[in-house]
Amino acid sequence: MAYSKLPVDEMILAHPGNEKTDTLQYWIEASAYLFNFVIEDPDLARLPIADQLDVLLRFWRTRRLSAKQVDLEDAALDLSYFGPVGKAVRYVTDKKNPQFRKEFKRFATDPPSAIGYHYLFYIVGTLAANAYQVGFVAEAGKQTKKTPDLWAEKGGKRTWIEANAKQPVRTIDSPEREWQLIRDILEEKKQKFSEAVYCPGLIVADISPIAHRINKPGTLDGAPLVKTNKDCCQPLPGGGFLCRLYDDPEWAARPENRDNVFAFLVQEFATIDRSKYHVEQCLVTISRRVVSIGNNLAFPRQHQLIVTRNAEAIALTELSRSLYVI
Repeated sequence: MAYSKLPVDEMILAHPGNEKTDTLQYWIEASAYLFNFVIEDPDLARLPIADQLDVLLRFWRTRRLSAKQVDLEDAALDLSYFGPVGKAVRYVTDKKNPQFRKEFKRFATDPPSAIGYHYLFYIVGTLAANAYQVGFVAEAGKQTKKTPDLWAEKGGKRTWIEANAKQPVRTIDSPEREWQLIRDILEEKKQKFSEAVYCPGLIVADISPIAHRINKPGTLDGAPLVKTNKDCCQPLPGGGFLCRLYDDPEWAARPENRDNVFAFLVQEFATIDRSKYHVEQCLVTISRRVVSIGNNLAFPRQHQLIVTRNAEAIALTELSRSLYVI
């Protein structure tokens, strides 16, 4: 099928803050940018993603004012899927990079693993839009060497990043399974940082499947089910906060800080042997389905960033304004 390029409002995409203030329009423009990127490449234009984007964007151009609420929410969910990827593609400077193209083609052709690739591009877009130079790490092929997914550099400081957002096969419906999920993620992903060349390392993980216990109203600005000594926390410039848990010796003993996913993450992350694995930061993300905010639709993400004491100064606060130092 022959496609025609769509107009894209670069003024909207050039200001990442619009993603929060006018989410729908930002993602429409980002999806249009993604559509143009796909159809300009003969190999990508033959993939189903081209038709999917074409149908989605025609809906927003022609039906958004007359569509039923349920159809609007379904189409908005599709935007939440394609929009962040379009944002990442827009900000990636080397779109001919072989590893970038390999990851994008996997996103477009591997539905069972699409959630993981989607999260990877979400991280890329977030960092690139915050003035990080972002690069994709070439895979080692048949070698036994393990490599992280990305590197991100700003102000001469480079961080190596490994992403995880697999959909669990079994339901995560108990503290035991939550702990097992966290343990499995860290055990698998820390292997990517066994070589000192990939230091300092950051593991990012989307743990939305267990959001039933932590994704509650009133918890978006802090770790849920967690109680800290106020003296160990301080506000960050521009919003958010930093809590030095090592200055709160009673933290782990409080009932609020037991048997929940945040506590499991802190405990498991603290036990990593950093003489073998060069992991200094770990971000967990929880994504929520569409929520109505006035005339806008939003898809809030909650983040907590765990950082070792040695890495506090290089914490990637662009990924999270909730920062906990162990």
